[in-house]
Amino acid sequence: MKKSAAVLFCVSLCITIAVLYPGHAACEEPLQICSCDTGVMDIEIPSTGTEVTPTLSSLIEECEDVAKNLGNFQSCVSKLTNEWKKDGLITGREKGAIQSCATQFKPTTETVDSVDVVSFTGKWYQIARYFNPAEGVLAAVTAEYTLNDNGTLDVLNTGRVGGLNGPEVVIEGFARVVDEKTNSKLAVSFTNPPVDGEFEFWIIELGDIEPGEEKYPYAVISNSKRSTLYIISRTPTMEASVYQGILDRLARKCFDLEKIILTPQFPETVEFVDIERYMGLWYEIARYPVPFDEDAEAVTALYELNDNRTVSLTNSGVLSNGATTEITGTARVVDEVTNAKLAVTFDRPDLEGIEFPYWIIELDEVEGSYERAAVSSDTRFTLYILNREPTMANDDYEDLLNRLVKKGFDVDKLELTPQP
Repeated sequence: MKKSAAVLFCVSLCITIAVLYPGHAACEEPLQICSCDTGVMDIEIPSTGTEVTPTLSSLIEECEDVAKNLGNFQSCVSKLTNEWKKDGLITGREKGAIQSCATQFKPTTETVDSVDVVSFTGKWYQIARYFNPAEGVLAAVTAEYTLNDNGTLDVLNTGRVGGLNGPEVVIEGFARVVDEKTNSKLAVSFTNPPVDGEFEFWIIELGDIEPGEEKYPYAVISNSKRSTLYIISRTPTMEASVYQGILDRLARKCFDLEKIILTPQFPETVEFVDIERYMGLWYEIARYPVPFDEDAEAVTALYELNDNRTVSLTNSGVLSNGATTEITGTARVVDEVTNAKLAVTFDRPDLEGIEFPYWIIELDEVEGSYERAAVSSDTRFTLYILNREPTMANDDYEDLLNRLVKKGFDVDKLELTPQP
């Protein structure tokens, strides 16, 4: 059977399996060049004599790697497609579709026209990046840039290895502007710990500075070969519409979206909490299901301020069998600048010596009183919605959910807590 016939058989088989067994695939995805869908199945090339069996897309990627301009790339693709048609791997129509999409290839990485270096300085949060096996799993990645008198930038990168609860790593270095006409091409050197060589730092997209602001809200960084990619933001999370818009533009610039992975970030807390006003009785409206919460209903939390500025707490609830449950503990303020991060210990032998993060990530004030709150942990494992009354108005609840979504929380995991 010729390969072109095999492709048609594969397409038919894919359709059959998709109908009979939803969620299962029988063939590769259609071949794409940048964001252009050729409509040609990305098949393997048989009998090449190599250890790894190449595909149509992998050979086209080799053309991308060596092409110095669009003409070089089109010539390379033309040679490949002529060979594939001759060998019966593709049809004449498929050859034309691949060559048509090849005209959309961008051989060089395009940077932004101009960068105000001062507006670029400051702290950034990494939202997403190309996966790099050498880096492994990284979380809570930040980068801070400080402008020096000689025009260079001090670089401070931090992150956690393996996840949000992993050990922290810090790497320091400096960046110099390579293209002084645009300030969009820089070279970064790392000095502590030392890393050999300079690394290209090309700014390929910048968010517009909002009225009244002085800093760019987001940026996209790559290099000349598009082998690296970082999406960074001034906040730990990015609105879905903004992120999707970036992805759409990256696809048109020939970046491989399948290589992009999200970078977990610590949740963003409120700017300040007046601890005295936060005290009192709170009703639990909803929560993430966690083993230690069991099936309690009518859950309340009572907070009382001690003379030493710690907080005594009493969590109460009613189990499904009608029995009451109660646990007491103490909370201490961890972040005394905002009072939004606390650590809680419980008066229970099996929990002795364990501190649980208590981060206030949303707080609604009504006429000088705190009325609604959302509380999580540093790793986002827990989420509680609290209210001063046993019930919360639907509009207020939906508004709170929308804000939590923007902060990267999965609100579909929330379970309502029945209150009397």
